[in-house]
Amino acid sequence: MAYHPTDISLRERYCGHALNLKAKNTPYNKDIFQVGVAAHAVLENLGKACNEADEPIPYEQAVQVAEQTTIELASQGRAYDGIPEPPMKIKQALEGKALALKHYVYNPLPPDGLYEEHFAYNEAWERVDYNDTSAVFRTILDFILIETVTDEDGDTYTTAIVRDYKSSWYIDKDMLDNVQRRAQAVCVWLANQVDLLKMQVFSLRSGQCLERLIYTQTEQETLEQWQNDIGTAVKIMAQKQVASPGVSCIGCPYAYCCSYVSELATHGKHTIRKYAAATAISKALDKSVRALTKESPYRDANGLVGYKQKERVSAKKDAAQTMAKIWVSNGGSLSDYIGHLSLSVTQAKRIAKLLAKQGLDADTVLNALSSKSTYSQFGIHK
Repeated sequence: MAYHPTDISLRERYCGHALNLKAKNTPYNKDIFQVGVAAHAVLENLGKACNEADEPIPYEQAVQVAEQTTIELASQGRAYDGIPEPPMKIKQALEGKALALKHYVYNPLPPDGLYEEHFAYNEAWERVDYNDTSAVFRTILDFILIETVTDEDGDTYTTAIVRDYKSSWYIDKDMLDNVQRRAQAVCVWLANQVDLLKMQVFSLRSGQCLERLIYTQTEQETLEQWQNDIGTAVKIMAQKQVASPGVSCIGCPYAYCCSYVSELATHGKHTIRKYAAATAISKALDKSVRALTKESPYRDANGLVGYKQKERVSAKKDAAQTMAKIWVSNGGSLSDYIGHLSLSVTQAKRIAKLLAKQGLDADTVLNALSSKSTYSQFGIHK
């Protein structure tokens, strides 16, 4: 059996039984991923269209490619590793299409790029066909571009841009050093004699791109260590997997259907572990229940589950300006008024971003305006 980087993450974050449930194709709510799936599918087809045309295709043609991909996703679904998936919702496919087209407008796809490139390696770390039965490790990379660059001194070196697209608004530097990114670096390094790896994480929503440079000669030991770690993880996952229900179940997509979690939640004698298991089931079902009750709540004799209209009071957008006028018109000075205001960190960040457009360093401004403190927060923390 071949494993993906996501399998390593699944085993590391939760427990071995999660791998067992995944191997059985146990269904779970994938709605949260579908927009991203659609965006990736559209970008793949756009990239391959650019490959065929040997140049970035015109926007009008890109729209046609995106439209056809969207229709297929919402009417036929897709297959991942040979396993067919049901058609996605029209809204999800359309949102993914819009993200991909927006990205294409500002980031034309190079005709010599590799899109959704498949990698598979056997136990000896020899590259094999993706569906080869000897494969023990597989992964699919969103975008790779191999370039030969000549610097100012006339020295020539080969660079591989390895880009991972995210449909999330928020990306952070931790994503540049997780299992998925390390696996991508190792696969490209083994398959291509490159001098420099540019590992990128790109948010399709915000347009933000984070990058980590890996010089393959000077950092060869690091790449070899990552390779060995992945190989060891694959061997561990090939062993019999044991369930370890408890706090680790929080966030597990299979918690709602795991018999070990259910047993702990209903008959567990350790109150805290029992609470953790019950919370894991609740969180695993949360997205599905929200979707089921979005149009109308579920009601019974004891109450309802779902959304209920409530009233809240919030300040208007021009509240600060209006209050300033009232304050000054009643004899108060503007400086005293500012002294009575309380600037939140969120407001400070918003202002710092505006100042950054004028050349000021946003981090320096925020450091001058904010300070850190500690407080106690109840919950389950992983």
